[in-house]
Amino acid sequence: MSRVRDPAAARAVRLAIGDALGLWEDEIRLAASLRDDLGAFSADLQAIAAGVRRHAGVEIGVGDMPLGSVTVSNLVQLVSGLLRERPGSGSNPLVLPGSLRPQ
Repeated sequence: MSRVRDPAAARAVRLAIGDALGLWEDEIRLAASLRDDLGAFSADLQAIAAGVRRHAGVEIGVGDMPLGSVTVSNLVQLVSGLLRERPGSGSNPLVLPGSLRPQ
């Protein structure tokens, strides 16, 4: 099991996914695939992105979450990076560039 380097980002992502998919935070493992393990559909991605914005204060686009390959851990890493890049402690969200999508 991988260690969480940014517990705040991990919690925000788990809350966003839980809100979107009707899951409890402790049901969402870092290694879980959004589609295969958690049962997310394309329509759920917008709700997950909105949840990330609400819980973490950063923006990711639906295109930044390729449904077939993204895991909870990928999302945590993306959100963690955005939180580190955010200037100061303001609440201005950043949009994740497509070049940072998980491979």
